[in-house]
Amino acid sequence: MGYPDPPVESEPLQKSQVHGYTKRDGTYVKPYATNVVAKPKPAPGGGVKGHTAPPKPKPIPKAIHPKPNDVGEPVGLYEPHVETDAAHWGQPDKIATFIPRGLGGDCPYKLYGGNAVEGQKPDLKEPPLPEVAKGKHLSVGVVVEESDGRVWTISPSNRFGGYDNTFPKGTLEDGINPQASAIKEAFEKSGLKVEITGFLADVERGTSTTRYYRAKRVGGDPTDMGWESQAVHLVPRERLAAHLQSKYDQPLIAALTNNNEKS
Repeated sequence: MGYPDPPVESEPLQKSQVHGYTKRDGTYVKPYATNVVAKPKPAPGGGVKGHTAPPKPKPIPKAIHPKPNDVGEPVGLYEPHVETDAAHWGQPDKIATFIPRGLGGDCPYKLYGGNAVEGQKPDLKEPPLPEVAKGKHLSVGVVVEESDGRVWTISPSNRFGGYDNTFPKGTLEDGINPQASAIKEAFEKSGLKVEITGFLADVERGTSTTRYYRAKRVGGDPTDMGWESQAVHLVPRERLAAHLQSKYDQPLIAALTNNNEKS
């Protein structure tokens, strides 16, 4: 069987024109292939374009909150808190941490109904509610002060909103006055029944404009926190700045200090 004549070396050809042939020295030159296989491109978010990356395994909760969420589903806690020694409750220089026990209980807001909830201060002089910037909503919160000088904070479940620790707050509902709503939020987030003692500050937060009240504890149980919180803390006032690392909470610490100096 013969071989095709080799191309004339004096007439260089394009690579796409070169077919397989044997040189005079007996070396076989393979035909040039123009069909180049492109390297697979990375797909957005990892993996290879055209190929579905295997789904990341879902984290496994280390504990289940004793209270279900608003639609009755269980709430898994991925990094649950550890309760402090019971003796910390009576030591003003210590942080006391409480974890949910699911003891049950009736929210005072539900017991007494909407705007009639106990704990409000009818004669409180407070400024009109602030205007809310476009894209934000109006919220209310409460800073609850203990008789020994410490202050109550919460840890949102699974660091919701990016907060390790913060003060109880929530969206102001239509038809509910700010004080009643703040009392409701305090109970749902911390398990505490509170009484409003004064106006603290209006704070611009990431997604809300929030009015904060000062309050004192008159009942309740911090281990009866709702599903939105995975721990409740009683914190010495001088340790609040380190405990509350969000920039949105720092103005509240300053307002709390200023109000104490005036009183």
